[in-house]
Amino acid sequence: MKKINLLIITLFIWVISFNACSTGSDPQPIVNDMFKIPINYALEFVNNNNRIAMEINGIVLNHLNTTKDRIKTNVAECIKAMVYRNATTKALDSVVVDYGNKLCYSNGTEFLGKVVVKPTDKSLKNFDVVLRKLKTRYFSITGDLKVIITGAKGGGDFTISSSNLKYIITDKITDEKIQFPISNYNSSYKFVRSEKEDPDYIDDVFTFTSTMNGVMPDGATYTFTSKDGLKYTYRCKNILGGKASIELSDLGEAIADFGGGDVDRDCDKKVTVSVEGIEYSTDLR
Repeated sequence: MKKINLLIITLFIWVISFNACSTGSDPQPIVNDMFKIPINYALEFVNNNNRIAMEINGIVLNHLNTTKDRIKTNVAECIKAMVYRNATTKALDSVVVDYGNKLCYSNGTEFLGKVVVKPTDKSLKNFDVVLRKLKTRYFSITGDLKVIITGAKGGGDFTISSSNLKYIITDKITDEKIQFPISNYNSSYKFVRSEKEDPDYIDDVFTFTSTMNGVMPDGATYTFTSKDGLKYTYRCKNILGGKASIELSDLGEAIADFGGGDVDRDCDKKVTVSVEGIEYSTDLR
């Protein structure tokens, strides 16, 4: 049986503190030692992937028809979203979302670096996305993404996928780069409604399904799966509804409950995790 190296776990806890608290009886030692840390990391990666997807949707896909050279509508002041076109045809060449060289708060988290979105067809349905020195407060994130608009227009239904995402944290003492590769990530988003029936995306509601396969630094693998659909709103800025399973290699399965999906009651960043008959609560960051 593969076991998470306890020295690595201690380092993980020191580098990035997850706000986990027990509910009910104290979790059994195996849940504390073997499940909590990899589960919390998987939840963190899914939440960040979702934020990146919704940044691309909100800032880029919602403004594909813009005639301006910079997108400013409903975009944080610290972001420069620059639009580049072919000099001859004036067709869209790329949109560069630049968060700058210090943490910029947007869509519920803080980013620095750049996200480059480039269409790969004239119909503006398919896009390649490159992450350039993208960082959050806790992670560096590398890799490429593919985005496909599956609805009638940008800002609605879309899919996003990757086979080479990687989350990296740095040991503050040794400067060692600790890597969390993600070999497969796929999410499919369905537009539900605009809460105020206006053209701005900031109150849009989506449901989405997601799968993700990754590897922990000790070689243990995990699979995140949500088939029934999770819920996201720009107003809440976090996943606030639905359930998912997280299967850890040679250990078992956990169920993550993101809440009931009510914007007023469930917009609290909390996830309830059930594993081996034990239940605990953790916060999305």
